[in-house]
Amino acid sequence: HKVHGGQSVVNFHSLIETFTFFHLKEKGVKTNVILEAHELLSKRYRTLYPFAHADMLRAGGEVLFSELDKDGKELLIGATKALQLKLKLSSTLEKFSHKLTFGQDHLADAFRPLGRCSTVLISPHHQFGQPTISGTNILVDTIGELAEAGETKKRIKSIYELTDRQVNDAITYFRRAA
Repeated sequence: HKVHGGQSVVNFHSLIETFTFFHLKEKGVKTNVILEAHELLSKRYRTLYPFAHADMLRAGGEVLFSELDKDGKELLIGATKALQLKLKLSSTLEKFSHKLTFGQDHLADAFRPLGRCSTVLISPHHQFGQPTISGTNILVDTIGELAEAGETKKRIKSIYELTDRQVNDAITYFRRAA
């Protein structure tokens, strides 16, 4: 959380962390348990954003971290100081994690609100985190507003050199977000 030009600014990773924290709270996980897991995972992954880390989300429904044993096999270990308690993630959070893509640092770097196969992308690296069409810097709102104003998909596709799928995904997202 930073203040920039008199306005509060939250970075992309903080948004992912906040979503995870509040979702776990809604599912009845106690704040101290979440904070304990966060602290441990923060040290383990050497990041301020462990709830935005790919390895935390990889474990299929539990807050775990992975480690290789002496034979190179992956071990999944529960994320508490005692390494015994496992926080169950709900299916909603698990579905959310499948909409994220991760960078080389294993932190979330993009969110695909319609799913990983969708061409709609939300990333801090494009248009200041506004929804865009993957592979472009074209705002989804631009395409959606043109469609709402009566422009044909064929014409939109031609103007912006987009595929049918890109136009359809943008319009779908725009209408759902409205």
